[in-house]
Amino acid sequence: MGKLKGLFLLLISVMVLNGCKETPSGMVENLTHTELEIKNNINIKDRWWVDRVEVNEDYNFGIEIEPQSSRVILFSEEKIGSDLTNLQVKLGIRYQGYTYFLKTLTTHLDFKLGERRIMRVDCNHFYSNGLCRTDGIILTIED
Repeated sequence: MGKLKGLFLLLISVMVLNGCKETPSGMVENLTHTELEIKNNINIKDRWWVDRVEVNEDYNFGIEIEPQSSRVILFSEEKIGSDLTNLQVKLGIRYQGYTYFLKTLTTHLDFKLGERRIMRVDCNHFYSNGLCRTDGIILTIED
């Protein structure tokens, strides 16, 4: 009877541990939409803002993301009007105080419904005083 009790406790332990697994980082719990998080990682000295997010040229998100901040946008196949593969994602970048866009960054992403992706706006080319050059702003996709 002791062996049976031990096996029973082991089985319960495995079931509890299995039930406590985290949701994989690439998936969200709600399978009705997809999440794209935009992180503006440009140097804090700079005032580069993400001013617009556009998906497939038809679906615009008029959001402002200041440096060192992030925002999550939600969309589905119904909202985009197509499947979620090879989506063109454009970010409009502007310098604080200017009303026009100084740079547009474009990439193509594949999504599955319920997936979460993270896109970072970084800088890899600086002026001598530590400010980001316009041609130094790049997109990085996190895994």
